[in-house]
Amino acid sequence: MKLPLASFARLVLNASGSYSALRSSEEANDGVAGNISSNLFINLPCNFSLSVAGLYKLPDITLQGKSFNFYSCKMRLSKSFLDDNLAVSLNLDNVFWDYKKYKLREENKFYRRKTDLHCRAMNIGLSLSYSFGKSASTKSVHKGIEEETVKGARMEGGN
Repeated sequence: MKLPLASFARLVLNASGSYSALRSSEEANDGVAGNISSNLFINLPCNFSLSVAGLYKLPDITLQGKSFNFYSCKMRLSKSFLDDNLAVSLNLDNVFWDYKKYKLREENKFYRRKTDLHCRAMNIGLSLSYSFGKSASTKSVHKGIEEETVKGARMEGGN
């Protein structure tokens, strides 16, 4: 869903979900999985733009258990130059966490698996991008059924 907040800003919200009921001759598991994300885009004066994005993903359901959940936030401040062909961006990813911890637990009568994953979360970067030339605009082409045949006679019937 896109929400225009003002002439200079828009908010995009996305969500999806599903319910799974898994069964085998020896095991069963069920639960809800899904994700929610949001993106805020703001056009600032002097060819600056700011985007802020967040994501949360529920664990996937497997026959043996659940996978780990996932969360992320990103911010980007960009400045355009040279008729919007050159962009310089400061990227801030997951600046609220030095490390993230994910847990995975799977268990049945044959095995047990426990996984704890620790990974560096924070990432700060600078990027440069340049577009060579202008991209061709996309034009919509609509085709319809003409009522006349190639010879100019009118078509009879509806099928």
